[in-house]
Amino acid sequence: MQLACGRLVAMVVLFAWFAAPDRAAAAGDPPLVEAAKASDTAAVRALLDGGADVNAPSADGATALHWAAHRDALGTLEVLLAGGADVAAVNRYGVSPLTLACTNGSAPVIGRLLDAGADPNTALPGGETALMTVARSGSSEAVALLLARGADPTARETTRGQTALMWAAAQGHAAVIDLLADAGADVHDRSAAPASAATAAGSQAAVFRDYARRGRIDAFTPLLFAVRAGHVDAVRTLLERGAHVNDTAPNGASALVVAAVNAHWELGALLLDAGADPNHAGAGWTALHQVVRTRTLNIGQYPHPVPTGRLSSLEFARRLIAAGANLDARITKSIDDGYRGPRFSQIDATPYVLAGKGADHGMLRLLADAGADVTLTNEHGTTALMAAAGVGMFYVNDDSGTNEDALVAVQVALEHGADV
Repeated sequence: MQLACGRLVAMVVLFAWFAAPDRAAAAGDPPLVEAAKASDTAAVRALLDGGADVNAPSADGATALHWAAHRDALGTLEVLLAGGADVAAVNRYGVSPLTLACTNGSAPVIGRLLDAGADPNTALPGGETALMTVARSGSSEAVALLLARGADPTARETTRGQTALMWAAAQGHAAVIDLLADAGADVHDRSAAPASAATAAGSQAAVFRDYARRGRIDAFTPLLFAVRAGHVDAVRTLLERGAHVNDTAPNGASALVVAAVNAHWELGALLLDAGADPNHAGAGWTALHQVVRTRTLNIGQYPHPVPTGRLSSLEFARRLIAAGANLDARITKSIDDGYRGPRFSQIDATPYVLAGKGADHGMLRLLADAGADVTLTNEHGTTALMAAAGVGMFYVNDDSGTNEDALVAVQVALEHGADV
């Protein structure tokens, strides 16, 4: 959530000046800038020899050196630096040539700019440092180069309090995570976030909606960023570096629940193998509840997660049960995922009752076969059988499951001894 917003802002800042080349040309870009845009090293050299101002900016403040860095044109860059180009120049958006080189993850260009005096801790107006930018790119060579030149691995950007390690984790760059951790980055750092329970579910819509009107609280660790994005190697590396396998999101959801929210079943199994608590219910529900809910999200729910890995959701549920998940755990706080069903309360619902509400006959069968109590109800006395039959339905076209699914779910519940 936070990271997606931060990335959007960063991309707007970095590339807004590339968005309308025709308009820029109409404003009269200096010939040297035009030559650098085209990576025409010979033309750049000729213009400089003819007395062109090496630091002449375009209307947006971008110099020829900015364009050479953006184009990853090392030859052009060398000529410009030899001609006295200012490595510290920033465009109207506060972007330096080094930041553009870091966006590309270009170690040769980064190294040359640093040799020419670029500040390894240069940052965008929002506080995103060059190291954060290059960590997102995934270039281990470039990250190592910046660190060797004094880039601060503990710096935070000012909007969300994110670190370079969080960027690397969110993008799944395990090798970069190792480099940053070796340099002193803390795997237990947390970003800042809106005080909204929806942040744990990876709900960008909720974050954007609530950010302006809510306070800020501690949010995601690098592990939670990696889990939410489904990066198995990054998660494994962070755990090896001492990350807490039961890290919790702002609403109390554990990393295991966050994995289930986003349908990362294979990653969830990795967390279980690493000691994750299958019964952690800090948010008000367990991972087993969440698996059921993720399988039966409302029709039209913004967008449903795309499962990753080779493990199915049912197999992950079996893994949870084998790890000791409580089949009859009850929800103490409604799952904040856009559920619209005021006539059916999630409070006190067991995974089996939730499966009935979603007409999920496959999950009903799995849970009953594993020993779930099929007679338990939610706080209003609704059983799985009643829910599958349509009790508490709000909109016919809103709940998951077809009429055929609901019929099979009713039959399965009856087979397992549900009380009519």
